[in-house]
Amino acid sequence: MREADSRHLGVAPDSTLTNRYGGKRQVSFLAEGPRTKCYVMALGSSGSFIEHHDRARLVFDDAAAPLSERASVIGPGARPRPWHLESLRDVSQVFEGGDGLWDRLAA
Repeated sequence: MREADSRHLGVAPDSTLTNRYGGKRQVSFLAEGPRTKCYVMALGSSGSFIEHHDRARLVFDDAAAPLSERASVIGPGARPRPWHLESLRDVSQVFEGGDGLWDRLAA
């Protein structure tokens, strides 16, 4: 979130994402650039990575927002297995460290 903020993107912590059925799910934060926004789930190194993975899958699986507005950002020190990344790509864009995402939003 600090990286997004340092690039002068709008950042709203603990934002909600609407699912296709009208329900709401909490995301780590919403990042907004001049022309687009992205709902972000931060998958860190603290705790169990599988729990972070499962939570991101749950939040993004039925999301009403298009895939281009959903991102799983894997933090430093996290050790995802290849199947974690493949599974996350089914429901979101996947960024290790977020740099590509922040650059895209800031453009």
